[in-house]
Parts: sequence; structure tokens; C-alpha cells
Amino acid sequence: MQNKIIQVEPPRVNKNNIIQCVRCQQYGHTKTYCNKPFVCVKCGGSRNSKECNKLKDTLEKCALCGGSHPANYKGCEQYHNLKKGNNTYRTSPICTQPLVPNINGCTTPFHNTPQQQRSYADVTKNHEHQVEDTATTLKNFLEEFKGLFTQLLQQNSMILNMLTTLINKPH
Repeated sequence: MQNKIIQVEPPRVNKNNIIQCVRCQQYGHTKTYCNKPFVCVKCGGSRNSKECNKLKDTLEKCALCGGSHPANYKGCEQYHNLKKGNNTYRTSPICTQPLVPNINGCTTPFHNTPQQQRSYADVTKNHEHQVEDTATTLKNFLEEFKGLFTQLLQQNSMILNMLTTLINKPH
């Protein structure tokens, strides 16, 4: 309508980059799956990068290697070790269910294995079992919680009846 020309291009995919968490600055997961403390990308301090008060004339400090560059610098030795397959930096535990991060800070790690090349059908086939197991566990938890909650209500009702009897008792 407005004489505009639109060119549709395929999305840019750079398979050479390794994902990096903007919360803890470690490689192999994103902030969505991270329960670790914040680490500043600029100064390496224990704070959210948005709250950093580092002056522009002071040097950056990499939270990964301690070098004088930001933690997301692609020239960092830790990044190059990961690219080469020397994953000596990974210290986070590997989740058995990477779709559900746990309380201990377990994250979805970077794998340089054939597991990344699984088909969609294989992934969903395994995921169905995980969903069923999770649903069963959740159902059992809710039943137990319901029983405990019912017991608590009964105890509260008993206490209320006792207090009412004491209050209404003639002196």
C-alpha cells in the first residue's frame, strides 16, 4: 500500500557461538535456567550487571578467567577452551531433567555430544516419559498435602471448639 519493498531473509544462525548466561556469566545455559547468584559482566562483582557502578576509565574484570576484559569477550581463554572442547570450566552439576531446573542451581549445560543431534521425535518421545513421571510425582505430592491440610483443619476446628467451650463456660 505504501510502496514499501520488503525482503524476507532466513534467520541468522551462528552455530559457532556458545550460549552464555547473562546472570552468572557461565557458558552452556541461559538466565531462564539459572538459579545461581548474579555476577557482573563488567567488573566480575556479585551484582546484577545493570547495577554496576564501574567507572569507564577502570579496567573490566572477567568473572571467568580474571582477565582485564568483560566476561562476554569472545577472546577469553575460557570461551576458547569451550570452543576447542576442553570444557575444564564447567562446574555446575548436570541436570537429569534439563527442562526443569532444580533448587540447587542445576542448569541446562552445554553438551558437545551426539545428543545435540537427536531428532525431534526422539526428544519428544523421551519428554513424554518425563512429563508422565513428573505428573505422577506431583499427583502424589498433592494427595499428601491434601491429607496434611485436612488434618490441620481438623486440629484447628478442635482448638476452636475448646476455646468456645472455655469462653462460654459459666464462672
